[in-house]
Amino acid sequence: FQTNHLGPFVLTALLFPYLNREGSRIVNVSSHAHVFATLGKGSTKFGLDVDNLNSEVEYYGAGWPAYCQSKLENILFTQELQRRADDAGLDWLTVVTLHPGRVSTDIWRSTYFGLDRRGQRQSVAQEKISGKGGSLQLIVS
Repeated sequence: FQTNHLGPFVLTALLFPYLNREGSRIVNVSSHAHVFATLGKGSTKFGLDVDNLNSEVEYYGAGWPAYCQSKLENILFTQELQRRADDAGLDWLTVVTLHPGRVSTDIWRSTYFGLDRRGQRQSVAQEKISGKGGSLQLIVS
């Protein structure tokens, strides 16, 4: 929450006065993982768990649920910022979020997504990431 959501939120707030009033874009990087955000451990309902924003109530699943929540928070923040810009008549500002595609990192090392068919740990870094679908796969404004 703090790194994946509050960091970009604060950076946006600090840089906002310096945006070019003749045309600016704010692009927030999110993830398609936002669709897996649930309302708590064991919940089958999807959405933002407002009672556990910072994972202070429970932290489980090797951090995957917290990651999904933070990416949903990025999208909701982006949509709200664009709505407020529109309401304020800031037609020079465009705010979007994107899913960068599958990126070669070791984020999966401690989740069940990092297991191969035999249940052995694997690194996503072992896979070749092609240019196809590697960036700007999903843009939400």
